[in-house]
Parts: sequence; C-alpha cells; structure tokens
Amino acid sequence: MGLGLLVGFLATSCLAFNSTSSPSGPVSDPQTKTLSAQSRYWRCDVTLKAECEPPGGCRPLEPDNWIVLDFVEQRYQRCDSSGCTAYEMQTLEDMFTYIRLKDRHDVFMEIGLANMFVDVATAGISTYNSFGTCRKMPIEGKR
Repeated sequence: MGLGLLVGFLATSCLAFNSTSSPSGPVSDPQTKTLSAQSRYWRCDVTLKAECEPPGGCRPLEPDNWIVLDFVEQRYQRCDSSGCTAYEMQTLEDMFTYIRLKDRHDVFMEIGLANMFVDVATAGISTYNSFGTCRKMPIEGKR
C-alpha cells in the first residue's frame, strides 16, 4: 500500500529528471517555476502515512494532519484538528523543493513532480512518513 505510492513518487521523480536533462545539464523549461515563485503559501495534504521501525517494519497510520508552507516568512506549519505548530524552515529549490526545519534536524520534506511530497520525521530509529500533494493557497496561509 505505502510502498506503491513511494515507488510511484520515485518513478515520477526520475521521469521528471530524465525529461528535463541533456548530456550538457538541465534543460530550462519556461513553464516550470519554483514553488516560491508560483505562490507564497502552499498547503500539503497528507493522503498516506506510516510509522516504520525495526524489527517490525512499517504500519499504516490514519492521515490526520496537513502542512502549510510560507515561502516569504520561511515558515513550516504542521496542522491538525487542534491547530498548527510553526517552525522556521530552510529551503533549497531546484528541480525539487527540499525543506528542512532550522532547529529540528529530525524532520525533512521533499516536493517533486506534480507537487507530490514526502515528509519524514524521526524519533530515535523510528520514522513517521507522510505522502501527499501540495497545492497553492491564495489567502494568507489560512487552513
């Protein structure tokens, strides 16, 4: 179940790389802009979530949260029905958007082709993996 989405994400990401590369390097596509150039605010809805740890492997979790990104304020917000917790983020935008939290090195996020994302948080040797899709938010980061 989770593996299928992960394989699809990786395959799609590889196709994006191959379709925009040449022997001399990346080919510029005028239609492609970074996420921050497209919109200040993005909402990333979790559609698949799993906890993974040895020796038992992974078990599915109920997707009960979403993430709001503010590229101007460099803010990452993890939200659920109780509200949002904000963190300062650092980004690297190239073919993909890479996000890490400034004071929480146990969390990272990657947004790729078709705005599909993976968000990983670690606790010891356990990981909490969230997958889904991000979309532009027109109004000031409101959930």
